[in-house]
Amino acid sequence: MAQFSPSDAAVEGFRVIGAHWRTVVGWAAFNLIAFVAIVVLTVVVALSVSGAGSGDAVALAGAIGGVLDAVGTLIILATVTSGLYRLMLRPTEPGFMNLRIGLDELRVLAVWLIWIVGALLFAYVAVRLGSLASRAAGWLAAPVGLAALAIAIWLALRFSLAAPLSFAQRRLGFGRSWRATRGAAWSLLGMSLLVTCFVLLVCIAAAILFFVAAVLVLGFGDAVAAVARPQSVQEHPGIYLMQLAFDLVLSAVLIVIVHAPLVAACRALAPEVERPA
Repeated sequence: MAQFSPSDAAVEGFRVIGAHWRTVVGWAAFNLIAFVAIVVLTVVVALSVSGAGSGDAVALAGAIGGVLDAVGTLIILATVTSGLYRLMLRPTEPGFMNLRIGLDELRVLAVWLIWIVGALLFAYVAVRLGSLASRAAGWLAAPVGLAALAIAIWLALRFSLAAPLSFAQRRLGFGRSWRATRGAAWSLLGMSLLVTCFVLLVCIAAAILFFVAAVLVLGFGDAVAAVARPQSVQEHPGIYLMQLAFDLVLSAVLIVIVHAPLVAACRALAPEVERPA
């Protein structure tokens, strides 16, 4: 087992971006194409469902559109994330820009769905326990809430490697993640805090860069007004398209920054996950 360094693992995403920036740009382009496809599909389905024009049909169309948008977004994220895992773990495996649609992507998506369901169930139980504690004695609500938060963070750290291990081992890796992270929760917490700081810094830098670009296009006053007002989409569609492009590129970068450290942690904590030659 390799020595696990939280700081080294946290910057793994920047190493990947530096070495494979063309691939990351390609993933951003894939995000754009897939986003447009989802919008078109959602609009077509919504229009076909709401064709009758009744209130119930319109509501149903909105609900179906929301579900399609959420599912499509998850599929896109799972595909790009699996592409990152493939780039780092199996770079010689066939795939356009390391992207494929197959069982690996479905396993990563399944891990995320289980995560979401588990988080919702845990939140429900925590809220119920907090409510019961508050009824029993008002001062118990805060300790129960803090205990639930600590347990949630601990469980999240122990299962944090489930997605990359599922990809690496070609089977759901919740059990392997639990075993691999035994005794490493504090190190993983340090890595996660560093990654969170990097994400915030990148988002701030992207926001500043976007504002500078808007100033160059519109001028300072119009740029401030366009960014501050929701109706700027109608008044300045170019700014909206620029922001969309920034968001799509940023999403690909953030996927690498967030998930590459998990692969680095897998290499250190799970001996079977080796760095490719």
